[in-house]
Amino acid sequence: MPLARLREVLFPSGAEADEGFRQEILSLSQRGLKAVAGVEVMLALLGLCGLLPLIPAATLMAIGLATFSLLRFNAAYARYRGLALLSASAAAALASRTIMTSMLQDFALGAVVVLVLTGAAALPLLPVQSLALGLAAVAGGYDCNHHLFLAMLTVVSVAISATLYTQRRTNYLSYLSVLQATQDYRAIQSRLVVAENSATMVRLSAALAHELSQPVGTVISGVDTLLAVCARHATAGPDQQARLLTLEQDLGRSLQTSLDRLKRMVNRIQRLTNLDEAGVRPTNLNELLNEAAGLVRSNASEHVLFEFRLQPLPDIRCRAQQLLTVFTVILTNALQAIDGEGSIQISSRPTAGRVEIRIQDSGRGIEPARLNAIFDPGFQVAEGRVSTGNWSLFTARQFIKDHGGDMRIQSQSGEGTTVSLILPCSS
Repeated sequence: MPLARLREVLFPSGAEADEGFRQEILSLSQRGLKAVAGVEVMLALLGLCGLLPLIPAATLMAIGLATFSLLRFNAAYARYRGLALLSASAAAALASRTIMTSMLQDFALGAVVVLVLTGAAALPLLPVQSLALGLAAVAGGYDCNHHLFLAMLTVVSVAISATLYTQRRTNYLSYLSVLQATQDYRAIQSRLVVAENSATMVRLSAALAHELSQPVGTVISGVDTLLAVCARHATAGPDQQARLLTLEQDLGRSLQTSLDRLKRMVNRIQRLTNLDEAGVRPTNLNELLNEAAGLVRSNASEHVLFEFRLQPLPDIRCRAQQLLTVFTVILTNALQAIDGEGSIQISSRPTAGRVEIRIQDSGRGIEPARLNAIFDPGFQVAEGRVSTGNWSLFTARQFIKDHGGDMRIQSQSGEGTTVSLILPCSS
């Protein structure tokens, strides 16, 4: 292995310069310190049972208890890894030193192995620190006959530390990537919300322009006609006065009807433009369904029939603008699925603690392959251009889930589609 590569393995360059990764290392060091102290105390207890001489066993117990006591000092938190390394090195050197003097060499040698491997695995050691731990064990057993074994143990511990340290770094970078992807997803979702709301407002403007044109035209024409009739009163003979009076009354009724219709539309505009003012507020879903149907009806063919089967519903606390967007998206999709004549049935009913909305169309339905991925957002290539696919339904279902509800779609090719929305009354 080239010297530069060996240096990179033993001293990972700049890994802990990232403050987030450094904090992860500190947290792992605290848990590793507990593990090292626990192993030291356990080995000391076994040694006091006669597997080690009394003095080394008592010394090992003191090292373990001293390591445990470090956890009480918050000021030492940033140095837990180094302190744990010193503790494990001292314990490994002590155990290695007793290999020749202990009557049970196997236990002393096993204690060295356990201590070195515990330090390498439980502590987030740099490979060079794991090398120092192994060398401490080798130095402690300088006069025993197990130098080759201790050297091999050192190499294994360095390999373990290098592998685990790289894995921890990789996991941290993966976490950052997932976090960035989550933030990007939320940003995309926010843009989709704005886009869907904008599309809803565009449909609202188109529908209102269509509905306003007739009563406004009637009022303008009626006023012009009424002025002309009033002017005729001054010159009309007695036999024409009665006919002109009847005409004025008819014009008055027509103007009043148009003005009442305009008033209702103004109230509707006020309701729609104030949906977002209070955020989450009590809302009647039947009213939202009627508003959504009014938005898409202006684009519907006269051969498409809207059927309403709405049962009285309790008000639910919700974000009305979001649910209006959901209803508009579903009704628009239903309308686009109908070729020629057809019907869209809109129903609502209260169930146990919930409200269920069903929108059923008699359109061409959805193929099974597409239905399985109906909520998966993605991109499609059509006529050489890239366009989004399923994002409206994906956003709509996300709105429903944000309200604690669920959205289900049932469809068969050629037999129409049924969309069921279930919302809790306490959402």
